[in-house]
Amino acid sequence: TDLMKKEVKEKNIGSVKKTFIKFLSYKKYIAKEKWSEYLINLFGSFLGRENIEIYSELEEILMKQGNENDLKLLFPIAKAFEYWNKNEDAEVLDRLNPEVREVVEDILKKTENRESIKEE
Repeated sequence: TDLMKKEVKEKNIGSVKKTFIKFLSYKKYIAKEKWSEYLINLFGSFLGRENIEIYSELEEILMKQGNENDLKLLFPIAKAFEYWNKNEDAEVLDRLNPEVREVVEDILKKTENRESIKEE
């Protein structure tokens, strides 16, 4: 995942996609709980509006491979990216049930805090 974080930072989408596909190939060897942790940490490492395109590409790979459980797990992250992609349209959040909305708002807040620390 460190390699992928570097590729994301460099905006090398082709390499990110190849590395992600390789990352997914290890899923069958990893316990379900550990896999969930790895996946959330990976996507959490590049949260932010500047990575909308990369997120979309990786989400598409998950959809094409039929990784429904992974997509469900990443739903709050997907909604955060949708919020950024729609220029922070509050309607994205308004359509969510209260529990999911709270998680998404927490993601947005933490990402905003992380970005403001980087700027200082």
